[in-house]
Amino acid sequence: MNTAVQDGRLDALILDSLFADWGDTDYAQDYRLSPDWLVPGVPSPEDLMPSIDVPVFIIHGTADILTHEDHAHRLYAAANEPKEIWINDSGHAWSAWTYPDLYQEKVLDFLDRALSDQGE
Repeated sequence: MNTAVQDGRLDALILDSLFADWGDTDYAQDYRLSPDWLVPGVPSPEDLMPSIDVPVFIIHGTADILTHEDHAHRLYAAANEPKEIWINDSGHAWSAWTYPDLYQEKVLDFLDRALSDQGE
C-alpha cells in the first residue's frame, strides 16, 4: 500500500486478505495492542486507500478468522475507481489455494482490464 502511494511506477494493485486497520483486528484487540504496533507511524490501509490512483482489486474470504470480511468492504468503500472486489468462502489468504483456477482467471482478467485502461 505504501509503495502504491509513494511510487508512481505501479499500474495496478491487488490486495488479498488485507486488514483495513490493524487496530480493528481481533488479534490486536484480544492482546490490547496499539493500533500501529505492527508498523509504527504508518497510516492504516483504509486511510491510505483514497491516495491510490491505480486500479485496485480486493480479494477476501468469508471464512477468514484473522481479518473479518468487513475489512474488505471498508477498503473497497475507501478506494477510488476503478476498483473491483471478489468475496469468496475461503480462509485468510487462501483464495488462491481454495480456487486456484478461478483466482488465476480473476487476477489475470483484472490485470488485463487495468493495464489496457492505461494504454499498456
